[in-house]
Amino acid sequence: MVQNYKIHLMPLGTVSLTNLLQLIIITIALNPELQTVLYGFKIKPDFELRYDSDGKLFPIIVFYPSAGKESAQKALNILFKEFKCKH
Repeated sequence: MVQNYKIHLMPLGTVSLTNLLQLIIITIALNPELQTVLYGFKIKPDFELRYDSDGKLFPIIVFYPSAGKESAQKALNILFKEFKCKH
């Protein structure tokens, strides 16, 4: 049985939704390895913070790696390198 993973990206501070979307698309377009290990992603249409009934924060951006732990780890490594404290 193959396990599916999700990677949450939570922008800090004041970030333009349009600029962030452009940055994500450019990052994917310029990284062939990321293209092979990433199935898709979604972005909330606003950056308003929302919590579920247990007090957990809903993610702003969710990446869906291709099936399997290896793909998820590769995607996480690439996304971490590209987005951690850089933007």
